[in-house]
Amino acid sequence: MRYWGLTIVLLAVFVSACAGQQKHAKTAQETPQYSDPVIIQKVYFDTAKYDIREEEQDKITDSSDQLKGDAKKIAHIEGHADARGTEDYNLNLGDRRARSVKEMMVSQGVNPQQIIVVSFGEEKPAADNKTQEGMAENRRVEIKVR
Repeated sequence: MRYWGLTIVLLAVFVSACAGQQKHAKTAQETPQYSDPVIIQKVYFDTAKYDIREEEQDKITDSSDQLKGDAKKIAHIEGHADARGTEDYNLNLGDRRARSVKEMMVSQGVNPQQIIVVSFGEEKPAADNKTQEGMAENRRVEIKVR
């Protein structure tokens, strides 16, 4: 019986403490709004390579110019690969491709803090890996900005 009395006292203290607290729900104005990143460029690569082809460099320069113009913008650099090779190899290749794009953007004056690098390897194909054209489309880095 002693324990019931103690339990009731503790419960009463808890309820009174909770009743004294003000509940605060965040309004839409207080909650930060983040838009989904939008693809602004796709940079394509040769098979098993991560060096940037000359004909793809202007895409990176255009992306760099957008970021340098607005310090609040964040770039998501996503590396991809076709399905040839092992899963680990393709994940590493996608990472190297994304990092090579980031390095070029930083060399063009983009703050490295504005760039997030991620690799999906072969996980998110843009096209069918059964054709040469499809595989070529999958060997890419997507530059997304939010």
